[in-house]
Amino acid sequence: MTDRLKAELSLAFATLVWGSTFVASKAGLSYISPIAYVAARSVLGSIALLFYFRSVLPRIGWDELKAGVLIGSFLFAGYACLTAGMTHTTASKAAFINTFESVLPAVLLAIFWRKPGPPLLWAGSVAAVIGLYFLSVPPGGITELNRGDLLVLCGALMFSFHTISVGFLSPRHEVGALAVIQVGTTAVLSLCSLPVFAASGIERAWLVFDPVLALALLLSGVFSLAIGLTIQTWAQRHTPASHAALFFSLIPVFAGLASFIFLGERLGRRELAGGACIFAGVLMASMSHSSSVEPHAPTADAAEYGLGGGL
Repeated sequence: MTDRLKAELSLAFATLVWGSTFVASKAGLSYISPIAYVAARSVLGSIALLFYFRSVLPRIGWDELKAGVLIGSFLFAGYACLTAGMTHTTASKAAFINTFESVLPAVLLAIFWRKPGPPLLWAGSVAAVIGLYFLSVPPGGITELNRGDLLVLCGALMFSFHTISVGFLSPRHEVGALAVIQVGTTAVLSLCSLPVFAASGIERAWLVFDPVLALALLLSGVFSLAIGLTIQTWAQRHTPASHAALFFSLIPVFAGLASFIFLGERLGRRELAGGACIFAGVLMASMSHSSSVEPHAPTADAAEYGLGGGL
């Protein structure tokens, strides 16, 4: 078996994990408040990453710390919005709406940094916007928007800025250092948010110990954050980024199947049409990237389609 085939099989497994994480998190949120869930999974992910990347810790400098904290701040904001939103919407809808962040970074770069993309990218963006409308806006109009869908969309926007910051900063710093610092930053910010949210009345932390919650935290904290991160970092050394993007676009498909099997969630015709448009848009955006058959250097984390896209 070639390294490229191993890499693509590994990416397929990671994509399955990231899609399943939406369902596990939805189930786990029945036993814990959203910000407490973000804190718990981030702490678990940080511990796993500290162990795996322990050899790079002595080499972390001030520049890596600043870059990791900036990236981690966007990651925390994305997780906070996405997790809170999932308490008010279905796992399958959240997965499709969150996949919108696969298209947003290139659009934001074109608007604010004057880096226009190819026509296929813009066609994909239009398809994704149309899909987002059908998926999240009820037949009654925008006034009946689901609060959870709006929060998930805000999370996708934060994940997009996270992706952009990773793109700018990852080539200058060591992969392990940025991975550890950004997830650690997410853990610290979420822990600090617990008393702040409680005092302000935004959210009072609560927790009910249950095996379902333990499994959800294990999947989202260790498998999704730590193991998924490691898989993507290694795999993209051996397969082109365009191929990896196609795998990652399947995350909402796996999430939809898992939510149907384990949670009994079903999308109506309007939602299915919207999800299909978003899926088509992401595929077009993925195919608009470089079609080089040579593998690209790995990114600093699984941000674009892993840490962010797969919850």
